[in-house]
Amino acid sequence: MKRMHVHVSVENIDNAIGFYSALFAAKPSVVKNDYAKWMLDDPRVNFAISSRGNNPGLDHLGIQVESESELQEVYSRLREAGQNVIEQGKTTCCYAKSEKSWVDDPAGISWEAFLTTGESTNYGSSFDTGRAHCLCKSVLRASIMSDRPFNVLFLCTGNSARSIMAEAILNKIGHEKFHAFNAGSQPKGQVNSNTIQLLRSLNYETSHFRSKSWAEFAKPGAPPLDFVFTVCDNAAGETCPVWPVQPMTAHWGVPDPAEAKGSEAEIGLAFKDAYRMLSQRIGIFTALPIRSLDKLSLQQKLREIGRVTDAVTKEPT
Repeated sequence: MKRMHVHVSVENIDNAIGFYSALFAAKPSVVKNDYAKWMLDDPRVNFAISSRGNNPGLDHLGIQVESESELQEVYSRLREAGQNVIEQGKTTCCYAKSEKSWVDDPAGISWEAFLTTGESTNYGSSFDTGRAHCLCKSVLRASIMSDRPFNVLFLCTGNSARSIMAEAILNKIGHEKFHAFNAGSQPKGQVNSNTIQLLRSLNYETSHFRSKSWAEFAKPGAPPLDFVFTVCDNAAGETCPVWPVQPMTAHWGVPDPAEAKGSEAEIGLAFKDAYRMLSQRIGIFTALPIRSLDKLSLQQKLREIGRVTDAVTKEPT
């Protein structure tokens, strides 16, 4: 049997719990410090609230199902509705593990169709190879309306090579439109010397680069992130900090040049290959009409960028 889903963003979670508990004459079945959920039978509704930095009001709607067959039935309805459907697949969102797809209706309201498969101890800030974990309204909407530069964080494990190069590239070719940052899940504490050498040879300023933890971007006062991209498979599989807002995410895995073996020339070539692949993907990203795309279409394009491969062997110029 299917259940209607309503998700509302609130400013004060405790006040909202008190109001809705009185309205529904029932206590929430799930309560977290930033989230609460009522599984109502009359009417049959999964009603959720969250206080995670979004503008107060309706966040999204949805249809929750109880079986795989019901999920496929609703998926068919989404496709028949004629709007662009994003198949998010298996994911973690709102302290639950689920499988889901998303669509924006003609009024711009996001709808999800989902099957819950289990509980989770985190809201849904980890990465699993390119799947964004909750496509709810995010700070991206605010940045689109304000025309401020988009804040982009590149993540890898050691934060000594790929994420450093990615920040340098985006800040150069996306100047004034993007503001890039880098961090690592287990930072080495020092930028790889081959990274610095390559960037200097390409006329980048490198004195400000440092190897740092991704926890810096989860602290109060950190820049609000619009996009977070993992550039190594290890970081993609790790549980990330809870960001102050909900950025859009994707996995753009690139082989780690710091693991390259061989002669100095062979190692140097590995770094050039990583730079070239990152440059190609970031170039595609900066060319996207971000402010005119709905978030579901944009999420699909971000995933597609992560599947771009570069077989060209010439050195970066």
